[in-house]
Amino acid sequence: MQILFAKKGIGLVPLSEASSEDLMSDGLLQRIGTLSGVHEEMWLVSAQRKLENPIAAKLIKFFTLY
Repeated sequence: MQILFAKKGIGLVPLSEASSEDLMSDGLLQRIGTLSGVHEEMWLVSAQRKLENPIAAKLIKFFTLY
């Protein structure tokens, strides 16, 4: 909802560096600053399966944001 308001020009939304580039590509959002000392954690969680999905296995093994 925050992103929708921000794109309509009636709100602000804090975004991570990873997601901001994609969301700003249409020109509706503008970066107005950065917050030092703020970070975001992402977790990739999976249960062990009887049949392994090779794509999911590679994602879990090699996943990185940068």
